[in-house]
Amino acid sequence: MTGPDPRIGTVLHERYRVLERIAEGGMGSVYRGERVKLGRAVAIKFLHEAYAASPDGMRRFEVEARAMSRVAHPNCVPVTDFGVDRGAPYLVMDFVPGRSLRQLLSDEGRLAPARAVAIARQVLAGLAHAHGQGIVHRDIKPENILCTHLEGHGEQVRILDFGLARLREDATFTSGLALGTPGYMSPEQTLGRPADARADLYATGILLHELIAGQKPFVADSPLDVMRLHRDMPPPPLRQVAPDAGVSEELEAVVLRALAKSPDERFPSAGAFSDALQATPEVDPLGGRRSEEPARSRAGRRGLLLAAAAVIGAGAVVGVGALRGGGDAPAGTAPPDAAAVVMEFEPEPPEAEIPPDPPDVERLRARAARGGRSGAIRALQKIRVASPDRAEVHFALGNLYSDAMWYSDAIEAYRMAIALRPAYARQVVVARDLVAALASDRSHGAAARLIESKLGAFALPQLEAAAKAARDPAMRARAERLRARLAATDGAPAP
Repeated sequence: MTGPDPRIGTVLHERYRVLERIAEGGMGSVYRGERVKLGRAVAIKFLHEAYAASPDGMRRFEVEARAMSRVAHPNCVPVTDFGVDRGAPYLVMDFVPGRSLRQLLSDEGRLAPARAVAIARQVLAGLAHAHGQGIVHRDIKPENILCTHLEGHGEQVRILDFGLARLREDATFTSGLALGTPGYMSPEQTLGRPADARADLYATGILLHELIAGQKPFVADSPLDVMRLHRDMPPPPLRQVAPDAGVSEELEAVVLRALAKSPDERFPSAGAFSDALQATPEVDPLGGRRSEEPARSRAGRRGLLLAAAAVIGAGAVVGVGALRGGGDAPAGTAPPDAAAVVMEFEPEPPEAEIPPDPPDVERLRARAARGGRSGAIRALQKIRVASPDRAEVHFALGNLYSDAMWYSDAIEAYRMAIALRPAYARQVVVARDLVAALASDRSHGAAARLIESKLGAFALPQLEAAAKAARDPAMRARAERLRARLAATDGAPAP
């Protein structure tokens, strides 16, 4: 484009000011903008006008935009608004500073296997959430993965452009050939067949291979030749392509399974793929390069917290708000050393007595503690569907969702557990998890309302701890405001 960009300086529907163009792609242009009244940075993606050139095109755009807005996870960049400006449809997303994985590879070269696995597991965490919403990405590649650093949590990756591949397919812009990026397309996509969630897992396998080896497994002179290799050629083993990378046999086997030609021979879900990666030697069982917090039982976790408190004397506990720091972090990033976040305040009120977990729930908690959190969550979700009145199932889901920092899901699970068994409102773990959710820009309001309406003064110790020691200033402010409101009402739950 030559000359001044006519979009720069315009205000969209009195809500978003367009500031500068930052990227150009096959589907449109991306601009940095700001929410006018809040001054908050946003990214605005304008799609080509042809995507809304007809009533059918506009309906498709609205359907896909609404679907994209359901994706709300720490490892995804969500769509927060959409509209049409002078014939061009646009999507509004969180503005996430950082580098794409393509830029990362260009700047740093291939990655150590442990770091590559940590990145892949964060991608899989985001995909697991999206697939649970019925959304398949269809175009996972380094250009669509942002890499940034979250203070207190280290490296975080976030997936861009959920739903756009589907929109591109529906808009029938091409000659009818398979759509996608040839280097990352599953065999079924190269044949123009419908792609389900297992196509995303195949692309993640390609991505992981590239991060470790520095090159994709299938390379040829033309896109059609690359697509043929996806269909017909077995992938080269990682240890053969990168013999000096120190890749374990277990990791090589995981990548080869992800790249199986038949979808039925791949991992059945993103969670299963992630669990398989977690079991490889590349994942440090003590935290190291793991992209998720080490799974452990609630009893073990509580024991760790109390042991840390005992080091500095009676009456001290560890504030989970300080452990988890600011914002929605990648699922289970390892916390800092406990000694760095220990603080003193009055002992917590006594917990209410609740019955022990029944055997089926206890087995699933043990499964999560052994590293199978994703599978345990899925099993508990099935039990919840079959028996929605089982309070202990909602409670266990709240525990596991909170461990993964899926705060909106955790809040709803705790809400149901408390409705079915009010004693859960007097469980320290519930108070800690809900206070930790105050770090989430999306979920803090719901967490505050549940604390205020159901927990009352029981949550004051955790609120005081977060108000004093949370790294995120927004979280400290939210905790202090809620603490002050509860103190003003003597801690009585709001009606």
